[in-house]
Amino acid sequence: MECFFINNLDLKPSKTPFADFKRLLDEEFLPADVLCISGISADYEMARRFLVYLGQHYKNVLYVYGGCDMKSDMPLDLKFEKIKDSLRSFQKKLCTPTRLDGTVEVINKHVFGGASGIDRSFCIKSWDWWTSDVNEIYNDEVERFVRIFNYSPEVIVSYYDPRKMPDVKINGKFWHYGQGKKSISENGDTILINNSCLDKTKKYTKNDFLIKL
Repeated sequence: MECFFINNLDLKPSKTPFADFKRLLDEEFLPADVLCISGISADYEMARRFLVYLGQHYKNVLYVYGGCDMKSDMPLDLKFEKIKDSLRSFQKKLCTPTRLDGTVEVINKHVFGGASGIDRSFCIKSWDWWTSDVNEIYNDEVERFVRIFNYSPEVIVSYYDPRKMPDVKINGKFWHYGQGKKSISENGDTILINNSCLDKTKKYTKNDFLIKL
C-alpha cells in the first residue's frame, strides 16, 4: 500500500478554486492508496472545497490542521465543526476525508494516528477562543498523542515538529509533520517526513514523498 505525504498547502481565496485545485493536484500530488495532509488553508471555504475535491480523487484522505488553519475569521471550534458537517453531508465519490485529532484510522491493517501537536513558542492568539494558557493547550495535545500511542500506529501525522514536544515520545515507523522545510530524516527507528509546499527547494521531488508501507 502506498501513502503520499504533503503539508503546508496554505490555499488562498480564489475566484477559480477548482482550476487552482487541479493545478495544485497536477503539480504537487501523486496518486496513492492513502493521502496524508498537514495544514490546508486559513480560509474556511477553500479548506472545505479542497477536501471535497480530494474526496473525488483518493480512496483515503487523512488530515490534521496546521498553523494556517489556526488563523480564522471565525472561532476555530466553529470552523472545524462546520467543515466536519459539510463533509458529513457531502455525497462522497471515493471517500469522505477524515480529520485526525487524537484519533486513529485503520486502513488495510495499517494504523494511522494523528493530532496537530504544539510548539510552545507559537502564537497563543491562534487559540484565544479557547484559553490563554499555553500549558493547558500543551498538556491537552500531549494527552492526545498518549492516546494515539495506545494503538501502536505505524504512521503518525502532526503539524508541529514532534522534536519540539519534549513530553511526546517519537515513535511509529513514519512521522509526517508540517512545520519547517522539506526533509526526510531518521530519528531512532522513526522516519520523519516533511513535504512543505511552501519550500521550493529542488533537493527533493514529489516522488520522494510517495512511501510504500
